[in-house]
Amino acid sequence: MKSFLAAVLITVGMSSAQAQCNPYYTLEKGNEIEYTDFNAKGKKQGRSATTITNVTTAGNVFEYSGTTKMYDKKDKDITEMQYKMICEDGTLTFDMSKFVMNNSQSQEMEGFDISLEGDKMELPSDLSKGQKLRDLNFDVKFNFSDTDASNPMASATLSKMKFTITDRKVEDKLMVSTPAGDFECYKVSYTIVTKMRIMGIGKTINSKGVEYFTKGVGYVKSETFDKKGKLIGYSLMTKLKQ
Repeated sequence: MKSFLAAVLITVGMSSAQAQCNPYYTLEKGNEIEYTDFNAKGKKQGRSATTITNVTTAGNVFEYSGTTKMYDKKDKDITEMQYKMICEDGTLTFDMSKFVMNNSQSQEMEGFDISLEGDKMELPSDLSKGQKLRDLNFDVKFNFSDTDASNPMASATLSKMKFTITDRKVEDKLMVSTPAGDFECYKVSYTIVTKMRIMGIGKTINSKGVEYFTKGVGYVKSETFDKKGKLIGYSLMTKLKQ
């Protein structure tokens, strides 16, 4: 499993109007951000590159649209996906599709479409040590994307996954160093239970995640641990263009 956060969250930019919505994600059209995933030994496993393509406002609601490209560890282009995020009354709501892609092996996603149903992740405008954040549940289906109608597997579902994210809390405030710079961050931890069924075979995975958020940028680092606390992998912000 890749680090959670390469997953859910996107990019940055500074705008006084947008900053009034949520100070942790102040996005503008044309912003670019890149995250690189590593295993526990520090070996590159892949990367994701996101570009904000549009920002619209309607009263106190901001909607951000973006395109994310996923690459494997050899920098081969694996897939491209559209992404949306909404900010209303200071609370950000994240589409969970990027989270799913980053909790799957990129090489295995080539040739498949994903569909999601359930809760979206929220991030409030004010974070503080000891704060508890909202839990969430959502379901995912991986479907073959073959457009050949004569192929009996063209619309078949390969696997189903159910994600339950609980115990989200702000643990501490600290400095984090990345290739894109040094940032003062809030450390947010959570527990993940993933129930999956692949070709009729069921499996449950318990893990823990940590994300590091900074104002104006969003998350700059994430880590994933197994249920015993052993590091599985991590993600770092490696490029930032405002």
